[in-house]
Amino acid sequence: MKKALSIFALCLLLITGCAKQSVSGASMASTVTSEATSSSAASTPVLKEGDYDYIVQDGSVTIVKYNGTSENIVIPDTIDGLPVKAIGDSAFRNNSTLKSVVISDSVISIGTSAFESCSALKTVTMGKSVEVISDFSFENTSIEEIKIESDLKEVGRWAFYDCRNLKLITLPESVEAIGEGAFAKTNLEEFEFPSKVKIVSSFIFKAAVHLKEVTLPAHCEVIDALAFQYTGGLNELSIPDSVIDMSYAFEDCRRELVLLYDNNPLVPQYARENNILCFKKSEYNPVLTVELVNGKPLNDFKNLGTSQEDYNFVKRCAPTEM
Repeated sequence: MKKALSIFALCLLLITGCAKQSVSGASMASTVTSEATSSSAASTPVLKEGDYDYIVQDGSVTIVKYNGTSENIVIPDTIDGLPVKAIGDSAFRNNSTLKSVVISDSVISIGTSAFESCSALKTVTMGKSVEVISDFSFENTSIEEIKIESDLKEVGRWAFYDCRNLKLITLPESVEAIGEGAFAKTNLEEFEFPSKVKIVSSFIFKAAVHLKEVTLPAHCEVIDALAFQYTGGLNELSIPDSVIDMSYAFEDCRRELVLLYDNNPLVPQYARENNILCFKKSEYNPVLTVELVNGKPLNDFKNLGTSQEDYNFVKRCAPTEM
């Protein structure tokens, strides 16, 4: 009996020892891995060149901070012999002296909030290699006009939000996606979507009060909720036959908005449900004939003659059953 107990105790001791050694080994391996990961993430060293702080990754430079006070700058093509491929997140954010920037042809990506709240920034010359303009990149700047001729693929969410001086932006046909709110609270007067865009994102033109003309992409499939909320001067919008969803897209739009369509049954259905004027393109005539009252143009409440333009406005604002 004692011999059996001794053998059992010896086995138990061996099992416990092995388990401790295994746990200890695993713990050591975990510690080493953790230290290695931490060391790797602990970051690429931040280097300095003139007014720029930058990091080097995969043989290229990302500018992470601009420390200068110049009003006009040109992003360099190279730093320390390496190509500058990215402007990092918040790199110029809240810079109050910058008025113009030329982004070099080497730059591929503009990071989140890269130029956000650069309140004096009026002119941006975009490089020919930029593919991504990230979220909030140019929010709350004073940009007046921007033309992009690169192979741009994506404009991020709220990228130009609250750019109240922005009247014109031209995007290349390579653009595939434009994020929500991208042009909200701008002074854009017209906008043409690149043909590859299939989704008109929520809030994209929210409170763009001077917007008068929009050309939707020919193969557009979705107009997201509140895409045109509080737009100002938009009188007519042609809806492609490819659109399959436009729920709540025109909430809080002015009553004179007219939706035009060819053969898309969704448009008249949506218009009826939301009390919006709509016409088939083949049947629409935007110029209405002024009605005469006692041989004079239709009068307003002050009994003054109403012009053709004012009459059209009145007629188009009137609630209509369809």
